[in-house]
Amino acid sequence: MQWLSSAFNRSVDRLGLNDGVEDRRMKVVFHSLRHSCASQLAMAGANIQTIAAVLGHKSIAMAERYSHLSDQHLKTAVTGLDAVWENKTADVIQMPVR
Repeated sequence: MQWLSSAFNRSVDRLGLNDGVEDRRMKVVFHSLRHSCASQLAMAGANIQTIAAVLGHKSIAMAERYSHLSDQHLKTAVTGLDAVWENKTADVIQMPVR
């Protein structure tokens, strides 16, 4: 598998994906593909157990670390609340005081 990682790194260099990126946490590396896969699965609606199985994780917690939702995905989810609220009067839910 070393050849695959080397080929990936050469491609990243040729495309200039890390040009000007100083923070090593923000650089595109072979491992970035796992995060991208998990994130795309999550945004497509896959449950966390499925994501863990696809990535070969033994724990749900690890799969959660890999699954990142895009800002647009989060915005769309919150915007979807408008449709719920448009058709109802505001129900006030009493929250317990601590």
